Amino acid sequence: VLRFAEDSSTGALRGLLVYRIEAVLGSSEKVMRVVEFLCDEEAGILLGAALIDEGDDAGVAFADFYCTSSKFAEPLEKNGFLQETLPTRLPELFQPLEFTPSALTAALWVGPKVSADNRALFRSDNLYFTRSDGDQDRPR
Repeated sequence: VLRFAEDSSTGALRGLLVYRIEAVLGSSEKVMRVVEFLCDEEAGILLGAALIDEGDDAGVAFADFYCTSSKFAEPLEKNGFLQETLPTRLPELFQPLEFTPSALTAALWVGPKVSADNRALFRSDNLYFTRSDGDQDRPR
């Protein structure tokens, strides 16, 4: 599902949300996987509220979103998402249900015109990768 948030006066795009609802193999449970969430804070709060409403309507057990930039977590947190370590591990894959963590390894090079210091770039909140960028979100 794709949702946009637009500025009502200019029509400018202010936010993008992409998610899917997935059935757990061999179960009646459903989960919501947010694979993209790019927005300014105000639009993010509205899109996050819509996400919660749509998840409630669909009867999902939980929704998750994995991203390297914490600034996109803030609007979701204002809607009830948690950004913390849980006492138990949530499953990462659902086809079949799998609790074992999957490694997301990457090798990246950034040209000097983008960043003079690659380590600083990769540690900053300006870098945005999601689980779906690593192709680990696909069903097996």
